[in-house]
Amino acid sequence: LDDVVLNPRQRRSVDRIILEFREWEVLETNGLPPVRRILFCGPSGCGKTVTAEAIAAEMSLPLLYVRFDAVISSLLGETAANLRKVFDYARRGHWVILFDEFDAIGRSRDDPTEHGEIKRVVNSFLQIMDNFDGRSLIIAATNFEQALDPAIWRRFDDVVRFDLPTPVQLRTLIRQQLRTVAVQEDVIDCLVDHMQSASYADAERVCLDLRRACALRGERRVQADDVDVALDRYDTRRAVQARAAGVSAPTVDKD
Repeated sequence: LDDVVLNPRQRRSVDRIILEFREWEVLETNGLPPVRRILFCGPSGCGKTVTAEAIAAEMSLPLLYVRFDAVISSLLGETAANLRKVFDYARRGHWVILFDEFDAIGRSRDDPTEHGEIKRVVNSFLQIMDNFDGRSLIIAATNFEQALDPAIWRRFDDVVRFDLPTPVQLRTLIRQQLRTVAVQEDVIDCLVDHMQSASYADAERVCLDLRRACALRGERRVQADDVDVALDRYDTRRAVQARAAGVSAPTVDKD
């Protein structure tokens, strides 16, 4: 968890989740259920999946990653059957079970664009999760929490929101990512200023470009040209994404 950049509220929530899971017997002895169903929500690239991985590592539990391309089927009733198989398998051990891109199966049953099968899938998932008694932590992550069925929200014991990083968080991440190379403070200032609206994933990609450039030169010092190239790649990628989404890309003064 020390390698994950979390704000104080997120860190308190995660620490509490881990504590309650470790003290499972203490809570059950007092007739209290531990927090064991968590919803992570927020924009893409803001740390939901990596935090779930860090929680699993912190608790020394294997991560059971549910692939929706294997679960979702076009055949009537097969998606619900596949979900039952997932939970039946999970009963055999102790896991952190991650449902990434959870909106794929948790969509609102009132959505007029969805067909009847999604309603049956949501109903089945709610019943299966309610009846699941395995000693595992269930984490569902979604970028589109507004699309979730209202009943889904009530099934989770806690909700942790992940937003775009603040400048302070962005600086912390950049320092972590570039700790294996020599980089001047004004370079970090430049990166933070240039990537004000970047996600954690965007910033990690820029830092990875810088480390690659150093490795290819056989050096351990970030040069000004490396920064220019990495930020140009970042701007190009953002412009392509913005064009695909039909919005104007933000302009940045490169001076």
